[in-house]
Amino acid sequence: MPVRSANQADWGDFGHGTDKVTRGKLTGMTDTDYFYFLCPECPDEQIMRILDAIQLDKLEPDHEQLTMEQLKAYNDSCKSNAKSHIGISLKIYCENCRLTDIVKISNTGWQEGKLHKSRL
Repeated sequence: MPVRSANQADWGDFGHGTDKVTRGKLTGMTDTDYFYFLCPECPDEQIMRILDAIQLDKLEPDHEQLTMEQLKAYNDSCKSNAKSHIGISLKIYCENCRLTDIVKISNTGWQEGKLHKSRL
């Protein structure tokens, strides 16, 4: 099933993640070519399950859709070019401790360079 587009009602479920997954607390790793989120609450790196996902046509309910001109500004500042805006919001869940949270993946925002803890 493809990732569905967000509608206004989805923002109750897919708005923002909690402080448990922000500021560098949520980590992950790959096994083969699949990426897994690791629970920030469990000490033994429990894998979090993705329960649901929506495509973010808008970054937030009160933001406009990213225009091609805005995407071009990101492309101009990087060595690579994105063909379109990508934004996905994921509802993640830990089977061990039952933590449920939200995380977003996007090709807007920080696009290159090192992510320093001081920025977080």
